[in-house]
Amino acid sequence: MKHIHNLGFFCVLLVLLCACDVGSDTLTHIQETGVIRVAMDPSLEPFEFVDIDGNPTGFDVDLARQIGARMGVDVQFVTTSYDGLYDALVAGRADIIVSALYPDPSRTHAFAFSPPYFQAGEMLIVREDSTIGGVLDLAGREVMVIYGTHAHMLALHWEQTLTPPPILLPGDAADTILSVLAAGYADAVLVDNITAQMYMKDVVGLRVLGSPVNDNPYVVAARLEDKILIDAIADILAEMRDDGTIDGLVDRWLR
Repeated sequence: MKHIHNLGFFCVLLVLLCACDVGSDTLTHIQETGVIRVAMDPSLEPFEFVDIDGNPTGFDVDLARQIGARMGVDVQFVTTSYDGLYDALVAGRADIIVSALYPDPSRTHAFAFSPPYFQAGEMLIVREDSTIGGVLDLAGREVMVIYGTHAHMLALHWEQTLTPPPILLPGDAADTILSVLAAGYADAVLVDNITAQMYMKDVVGLRVLGSPVNDNPYVVAARLEDKILIDAIADILAEMRDDGTIDGLVDRWLR
């Protein structure tokens, strides 16, 4: 029985050591095989979706291919539901996640996250001649939002914290509320950055105020033991930001 117990312990230890080796050597494995596997939920257009030929396409698809190209490897997409993205990493079916992913603070004990490559938080839009410079200037002003969105929930919070409270004017579509703002029937519009980028190109006389008013970054994720891989990808993202590649993706897919 003692020998059986020792054998069982040895087997468990061997499995753990192998798992550690696989995790710590993922970057080398990617370089040796020439393939990086990317988990993605292709259901968030324009970041990731399936085209008419059944192929994944969108902002994040191009981003992943750029990462692969700069690493000198091919990209293999592993499609799954959004809820299954982390499971794909844990099960070893994917090396990284690129899928409009918010870095869940509750998962930092098991996963590593890159710096943001896109900020999807809510943006304030005003007319070009507006004196509004930020959230505090919205007190007592008319603010349009799309009903039921995160922007709407944030504006409802401002109703409780600003004095006098802003006057909320819920609408049903981005083009509608931006047109109302441009016509002078409201003081500001609050929408997420994706919507702002996509619709502002068609509206004149308006401007976006600075940075998002709340934090909603999109990042690349890997298992915590693959921090070296994430660090390499962080360097690539920095290069893409510096050489204008990410701005080019924003222009192509959002503007």
